[in-house]
Amino acid sequence: EVISLDSKDRSWLGPALLKRAQSLPPKALFIPVSHQALAKSFTAAALKTGVDVLAPIPYSLRHAGPSHDKLTGARTIPDIAKRGRWKTEQSLRCYEKSGNVLKQITKIPPHVVSHIRSRTNRPPGFLS
Repeated sequence: EVISLDSKDRSWLGPALLKRAQSLPPKALFIPVSHQALAKSFTAAALKTGVDVLAPIPYSLRHAGPSHDKLTGARTIPDIAKRGRWKTEQSLRCYEKSGNVLKQITKIPPHVVSHIRSRTNRPPGFLS
């Protein structure tokens, strides 16, 4: 899959991922977990951070990425389509739901939203 490294508010991501990649032996999996384990951790993280009201699953990111990019103006529609490997803008429209992002944010308690915003430009502890 694709991990974008050009987000202005996540400038730490590229160096952190490079550090992780350089620490791995050749041919090792970058994230050595099964989909089931990832989904379980994803759900636990959502509960811990207070966004469990959205009932997120890992596949949610397929929608969240293009929606975020459009909402924030981070990328043009052609660039969003390229990032997600959508061949047509019509295919992209099935995933890009920037209007829904605003609706979803209202479900998250305000103090949680504030905390998330304050942490966006800092790497999580395990990537530091």
